[in-house]
Amino acid sequence: MRYRLFLAPCGALLTLLVVLCTAAPGFAAGSGRQSSLVQPRVLSLPTPTPTVPAATVEGIVVNVPKNIHTNGFDGQANDGLGGLWINWRYGTQPLQTNFDDAGNAHGSSVPPRQDRLVDLRYVHTLWLYKRQHLDDVQFDGELMKYTNIVKHEFTNHPDERGWVFDTLVDLYRLSHDAFYKHAVQAEVVFLDTQHFHRSVGAYYKTSRTHPRGYYPVDQALEAGCALLQAGSLFHHKQWTKDGKTILAFVYQHAFLRHYHVFVSYMDHVLLQSGKLNPTETFFRGKDLGGHLINGGRVSVGQAAQEILSLLHAYESTRDETLLDKVQELLAPLRAKPNALGLWDMHHLGYYAALTFPSKTIAHPGTPVLSKKTKEGGQQLLMLEAFQVADTLAGGTYSSMVLAMEQVAVNRAYYAAGHGYLDQETADWKPLVLQTGANAGEAKDWVTTEAMGIALEALLSLPQ
Repeated sequence: MRYRLFLAPCGALLTLLVVLCTAAPGFAAGSGRQSSLVQPRVLSLPTPTPTVPAATVEGIVVNVPKNIHTNGFDGQANDGLGGLWINWRYGTQPLQTNFDDAGNAHGSSVPPRQDRLVDLRYVHTLWLYKRQHLDDVQFDGELMKYTNIVKHEFTNHPDERGWVFDTLVDLYRLSHDAFYKHAVQAEVVFLDTQHFHRSVGAYYKTSRTHPRGYYPVDQALEAGCALLQAGSLFHHKQWTKDGKTILAFVYQHAFLRHYHVFVSYMDHVLLQSGKLNPTETFFRGKDLGGHLINGGRVSVGQAAQEILSLLHAYESTRDETLLDKVQELLAPLRAKPNALGLWDMHHLGYYAALTFPSKTIAHPGTPVLSKKTKEGGQQLLMLEAFQVADTLAGGTYSSMVLAMEQVAVNRAYYAAGHGYLDQETADWKPLVLQTGANAGEAKDWVTTEAMGIALEALLSLPQ
C-alpha cells in the first residue's frame, strides 16, 4: 500500500531532518523514471502493510509469483495433491481465501472450490519467467510442484476452451515435455468432436431448456482457430477444413459488421426442421452453471481472447486473411478514435463491457455502455493482443502497447495486495459490497485468474 508522508512544522530540528532526507539517495529529482517517494492512495485494508515502492514490470513479474508462492497453495484441492486458491485477501491472519461474490470467505470448503485453469496459467507464467531468467531458480520448486498438479488435472481431461489448446502448445514449446504434446492432441480431437457438428457445419451445445442449440461465441471462435493451428502443425487437412467451417459459421451468425465486434452468446442455432437457422438470436437466460447470460454483451476480455486466438492461428498458418480479421477487431478498441467508447480517456483502461439490447445481429439495437466498473485482469489480455499484433504488423500498435502497459503497471496492479483484482471501479479502486452481511467491506481480494492473465501479458513484452 502506498502511504502519504505528512510533515508538520517542528522548528529547526524538523528543518534539519528535511534537509538530510532530501539529500539522501532516492529523493533527488530526475534520478530515474520513478521516484522512491510515491504518491498517496487512500485505501481501507484489513491490516496495515508497509510502504511499497512504485510498481515496475520487472518488479511485478517477481512480486506476484512470490505472493502466489506464499499464499496461493490450497493443500486440500485435488484430493490432497493441491492447487491454487481462487482468491485471497492479502495480509489477513489467518489468511482469508476463496471469497464468493457476497464477500464470504469459504477457505477449504468441502468439496473445495478450485479451478484447474488457473493452475494451468500459473505453470505457463512460471515457464515464461524461467525462459527469460535462466539463472533465476527461485521459482523452480513451484514449477515442479504445479507441473505435477496440472498433469493430474489434464490427463485424459481436455477442455472446451480453445485458449487452453494455445497454452498447451506454448507449454510444449517452452518445456519440451512430451506430456503437453499428448495433451495438445487430445485437446484438438475433443474440440473437433464435442461441439462441432460437421453435418450442418456448426458449433453448438444443447440442453433441456435450449434443445435447438446455443454457444458462447468466444469458445466457438477459439475452437475454430485451434483447429486451424492443429491442421497446420500436424498436417491434418480435415482439422484445417473444420476450423475454416467453424470460423465462417461464427462470422456469419455472431459478428456485428457495422461495429466490428462479436456478441458473446447465441441461441436457436437450428430450426425445428433441424436445418441451420439463418437468424439466430442473442442468448438470454441461465447457462448450465446457473450464471445469468446476456448474449448481446460485448466484453473487452472476450474480444481480446478472440483476437489472440486469431493471432495464434495466423502465426501457425500464415494465412493473411486471419491477420486482416485481427486488424478489423483491433480497430474499434484503439484509444483513438475509440469507436465503441470502451476506452476511458481520463482514468485509462477499458470499461468492462457494452451491451446490445435487441435480439439479432441484423437488428442489435443501440449499444449501451456501462462506465461503472473495469475488469482489472481480463482487460490485460488486450496488452498481450496488442503486443503480438504489433510484432506481426511492424509496429502498428506500439502506442496501444505502451498505453496498456501503463494500465497494467500503474492502474490495474493492486499494490496493497501484491496482485490483481477481478473487478474495480472506473477510477481503479476496489468495489465495495452494497448488500448482505458484509455490506461496506471492500472486495479487495486478489484473484489467481487475474494475476495469471496479467503475468502472461507482462511477460509477453520485449525484455
